[in-house]
Amino acid sequence: MAIIYSDYEGVSDAISGETPILKGNVHRLQGEENVSSRPMVQGLARVLVELI
Repeated sequence: MAIIYSDYEGVSDAISGETPILKGNVHRLQGEENVSSRPMVQGLARVLVELI
């Protein structure tokens, strides 16, 4: 359903492909941080909702 690369030192999230598999990267994930507005997180949420 998704291939997501995590780059702690990165400066932005990016989606590099959406079909047939969501592909992209996320940056600087830290505990307790709200990342719900990030493009990759929103893209993954869309994929999961479509599965239901």
